[in-house]
Amino acid sequence: MTYETRTKRLNLAPLPEECFSRDTWHQADFLDPQLKLSFPDEFFDFTVCGHTVEDLETPDPLLSELRRVSLAGYIETPSRLAEQTRGVRDRITATQGHPHHHWIVEAEGNSLLLSAKSLSLQGLNQDLAVPLRSYETMIVQKAGSTILSFSREHDFQYIVLPESEATRRAKLQVETCPISRTDRVLDPIIRNLRRGEARPPE
Repeated sequence: MTYETRTKRLNLAPLPEECFSRDTWHQADFLDPQLKLSFPDEFFDFTVCGHTVEDLETPDPLLSELRRVSLAGYIETPSRLAEQTRGVRDRITATQGHPHHHWIVEAEGNSLLLSAKSLSLQGLNQDLAVPLRSYETMIVQKAGSTILSFSREHDFQYIVLPESEATRRAKLQVETCPISRTDRVLDPIIRNLRRGEARPPE
């Protein structure tokens, strides 16, 4: 996006709290396979990448460049728990996670593990999805997280998992969640009721 739309609305003048200017604002196409950020190697001590990796069909160019230009950093994405929960996006539909996301991202040590959502969730039956009721209970009780926080070193790795491992992790997520039979039964009923309430009157 351009400097003028950095606040999600047209803003031509600098704002008091900003520590950058139009001259230091950089734009890049993260979808470009030949992505090259306009900074030399190890230019930054630390970079932050928030809620971007999961959106890209091919995150390799961005991750590779982050590793090149910075000595350390922080990457944040939705958690696997959030991406496997039905209705987490709008509390109505049965879609798992955020439908526009391509990847479920996990962290192990200094590595990011990427599971293609189309492989790890597509075709899974209800028993292999997290009911919204269970998810909301876990969040309130702090037994689960909506966010993956990954503090990385310069030499961090990122690995695209094969379909078998992506599916295994999807199953393991559900098996380790405290999901009751009541939540399984009531979850689709509650979502259907919400759908009816949200429908405009004829």
